[in-house]
Amino acid sequence: MLRNTLQLSGIFLIFSFLSSNPVSVTGQITDHRGFPIPFAVVEHPHSGKWSVSDENGFFHLLGDLRNSDELFISRIGYEPENFSLGGRTVVQILLNKHPVSFKDDHTEHIPEYGSMIYTVWDSDDKFIYVGVGGVGKKRDPRSRINQHRNGGRSGDQFCVYIQDYFIIPDLLRKNHSKIQKGSLDKMTRDFIQKYLSYRFVIIKDIKRKELINVEEKIKRGVFGFSPPVLNGVPDSW
Repeated sequence: MLRNTLQLSGIFLIFSFLSSNPVSVTGQITDHRGFPIPFAVVEHPHSGKWSVSDENGFFHLLGDLRNSDELFISRIGYEPENFSLGGRTVVQILLNKHPVSFKDDHTEHIPEYGSMIYTVWDSDDKFIYVGVGGVGKKRDPRSRINQHRNGGRSGDQFCVYIQDYFIIPDLLRKNHSKIQKGSLDKMTRDFIQKYLSYRFVIIKDIKRKELINVEEKIKRGVFGFSPPVLNGVPDSW
């Protein structure tokens, strides 16, 4: 198995170039150490075609791919990447693990359209929450993250969890007897933007039921994560 993997990896040192006719692209997704990243979504935005990397990080994407095209690669736990083909039909793509802070402008990171599954992490890189976005008719993945980062309890279960699990216990420890109207939401917003970050995957063509199914599996720790602190579901449930 290792020998086959090394032989396949060697192929990526050889670059071929796209002709004027539509062709396919083969590649491998790795981290900065060269370790393969499985289950990464590789999308060709122009055609809407997409593929998923296997257990060794390899993928094969069929589609109307041309010299100037870009691929969009995303995977839970990693920063998404726009990758320019530059004429290559065999590529190696690096993904970074750094999350996006809630204090950052989310519109610079999240595209305008598509369904999204995302994970939230604290400053110690502890997995605390998983959620989905862009499941309505407008398929707007930005709205859910924007709602979270504003800290409002009304209509946002994530912010309810943050207040109940972090903010209110801290206030009780500090013996705060008086809380002004609206101050809880402000405290929640400040906490989220200061201490929390998120990672996400965008998939444009996926049914809501399929997306929710992935979310439920992540809650149970099926994909190698421990269940999230705030909305995890133990396997015994």
